[in-house]
Amino acid sequence: MLGKFHNLPKLARRSATTATTVYDQLTIRATALRSHGRVSTIYRCHTSMVGSPTKHCRMLHKNSAKFSWTALDVCCRLDDDLKCLEPGYNVLDQVRNMADQQCFQAGCVPLMLERLVQTSYASLVDNFEWLQRNMNIAYIQLLLSGNLETIMAPIQEHTNFPHLVELIIKGHESFTNLELVNSLVALLYLATPQDQPVVTTLLMQCRKRIPSFDLPSLAAMSIVVKTLPGIDPLSSRQLVQRQKTLLSDADHVWTTTDLVAHCQLMLNMILFSSPDHLLRSARSLERILLTLNIEAEPDNLGTYVRAAQKIFTYHTSDKVNARNVLATISKACHTVAGQLEAHHIAEICHALRKARCYDSHVAAVMEKRAYELLLATDCKLRDISNLFYALTRRTSSNIKSAFEEALLGALNRTDVDVVILSNLADSLGSIGQVNRELLLSIHQLVANKADHIVAYMSRYQKIVRFLIRKRFRNKEHEFLLKEKLLDYVNKREGLYMYSMPFIAAFILPTSYDTLPEKFYRKLLQSIPRWSAGELYRLAVGLNSMRQPMTGQLRRQVSMIQNYLYQNIAECVSSISSYDQLYQLTLGLAVQNRNHDPSLTERLMRMYLSFSRDLNDVSLTKTAQVFSALSFHLPRVYEDMVQMVLRKHKGLDFEKIILVLNAVAQVGYQPKQMEEFVSEVLMPACARLREENKLTELLAVMKNLSQLQVFPLEQLTDIFQLNFLEDMDQYMEDVPQQRRNVEHAMMVLNRDVVLECPQLDVPWFHEAYCKENAIQEPRTTASASSRFRDEIESCLVDYLGGKDYLTRWVYSPYYHVINFRSLVRVLAAAIHKK
Repeated sequence: MLGKFHNLPKLARRSATTATTVYDQLTIRATALRSHGRVSTIYRCHTSMVGSPTKHCRMLHKNSAKFSWTALDVCCRLDDDLKCLEPGYNVLDQVRNMADQQCFQAGCVPLMLERLVQTSYASLVDNFEWLQRNMNIAYIQLLLSGNLETIMAPIQEHTNFPHLVELIIKGHESFTNLELVNSLVALLYLATPQDQPVVTTLLMQCRKRIPSFDLPSLAAMSIVVKTLPGIDPLSSRQLVQRQKTLLSDADHVWTTTDLVAHCQLMLNMILFSSPDHLLRSARSLERILLTLNIEAEPDNLGTYVRAAQKIFTYHTSDKVNARNVLATISKACHTVAGQLEAHHIAEICHALRKARCYDSHVAAVMEKRAYELLLATDCKLRDISNLFYALTRRTSSNIKSAFEEALLGALNRTDVDVVILSNLADSLGSIGQVNRELLLSIHQLVANKADHIVAYMSRYQKIVRFLIRKRFRNKEHEFLLKEKLLDYVNKREGLYMYSMPFIAAFILPTSYDTLPEKFYRKLLQSIPRWSAGELYRLAVGLNSMRQPMTGQLRRQVSMIQNYLYQNIAECVSSISSYDQLYQLTLGLAVQNRNHDPSLTERLMRMYLSFSRDLNDVSLTKTAQVFSALSFHLPRVYEDMVQMVLRKHKGLDFEKIILVLNAVAQVGYQPKQMEEFVSEVLMPACARLREENKLTELLAVMKNLSQLQVFPLEQLTDIFQLNFLEDMDQYMEDVPQQRRNVEHAMMVLNRDVVLECPQLDVPWFHEAYCKENAIQEPRTTASASSRFRDEIESCLVDYLGGKDYLTRWVYSPYYHVINFRSLVRVLAAAIHKK
């Protein structure tokens, strides 16, 4: 047995304690133990911090039926009283005793195998902070980390394990369908090699029985088909056909067990099912969920919401049904909020966020429960990373700080695997500002595990997406990941559809000299095959490139832009979904200072095809895009206002403000402006004043003034001394908002002075305007500057020279006047001097 660390000589213990790295500590501890005869065999010792995850350390004691062990690349403790798999050994001992006494009953062998897996994984979860409690996810974590075989080796090499395997082979024909498939899944979870007779035997028997499987058995078999490498397509076709048969049975009485199995089956069959079959499955799920009284059990709700999100929003075009199903599930989540644990919150919030259904009401409930769990329990790394999914950009700073401190502490005390790291990147990317120390810690982990990250596409996509938003601060870390990604591209073909857009969006902004020739050629070859969303990612990468560029890099970027614009111009007319249009508009116009005017015009006019069918999500996106570009398209503004008038009682007021801001940016008054103001805005303003939401009230009044609408009662209230004192206090409490608030107050003050003299409001922003006088901007290549240059050229020709024209002057109330020329009545222009 491994000797206890505290029994080592003081010198060895002191050396281990003062070692500078984890690798040094482990090496010194192993050497000290070996020198005292405590370890009979020490295998390769390595840590995930300094090398390949396939290298590992096992410590075995050959003279004992039970032995202690540790995988040093995933656990940084070495102690005799850490017996991770001892509950599993106890199960194997029971199997041996029952085999010797020949007292097995029907179903006993599958039950013992199930207990072996559950107890083994439960013991691992207790010892590894990064390992998820859900056994299916934990299996994937161990598989991706390359440690599954290492960690499960003590079970496989246990003296009693062959007895269990022998009993399975002898009695498998008497197993029920579900017992048979679950036994096969359990063996895979225990890292039993695929070529072992017990695996091949069970697999053949499962294939024979698929035509008689029920839904729970099909769901379990889909795990095998999805997980087992090199399996033939026959089993997947059999699964699909059997599911069709079961779904076509109109007399089938659906139970909660069947519904959960149906969801699990669809999630696992996404990879090998046709779009038509997925659509039929999704519609059956919708029908069942909306007619069956959903039992509000946290475990089941997570499965329902993941299935609805995956199937509807990514693999079918039936968005309306998706929202109906997700709305039904969201209501059920409210009833069990107090019972949710960390893994439930992660599953539900992540799926709702992906489906764009994580509204403020659900977020408030989930955030409250997540904060309760953080304060009430001793959260491990897995729990903290799961709870982060409940947070949003609107989460208060004190709650964010509590979560960030807890996460930073967990990262400092334990290791992290690629799954947890990618989940953290996914959740941190959606909460806005991130603590600097935490951000640097995440960057350090990414750099340390760069080799491992690039091996798993689904995981590095999340991490790269996060790094596109939160760039490396350390150039060495940035260079390390960039080199690994370039090496990944160079060695592999067929990256055109999935990996290349993410890789390009990360590599382009990190390039300062020239793009590697092989990467450059592959990028140009792949662009014509990309979807609208993938073209958007490339546009984001190009927009983030730093200036100035070398001549060679500028030429390469120009060629990439030409390919990008050419392919987008070809696919604009074939855009069939709102999401595609929104992504392209965002990447090519909103986030691109040098956007092409003709392409922007074509994209914006495509909104006419979707504006009559807006929902609350697309309404928000449309308002944001039109506000950012100040694009004048009256019918879209009319459709947005009509949608608000129809559904304003169910909309967040922030979305209504976005619509108001969009129409105010272009100064367009919709035909139903009077109803919009009286039925929606004025009642909302009264509520805002009661709730003392001063900034929202100020935003509404400023936008209305730009539309020449002046509610006198509300304006009188705003220019009272007590309101202004409250605004001063707000700016002191939230200093980062001072600039926006002061500018809004200045605009409103100016409009009221000029348009509402009866209110007798003084002009008290003269000093502010002089202090913040807008300087003439630099000439840019934007469309507005080109139009301004054309106007200036025409005026110069007409007036007879530049000396008769003055650019960029202010009115007495600091309105910006682009051009000014003084002329005498019936005479020529006056020289500006």
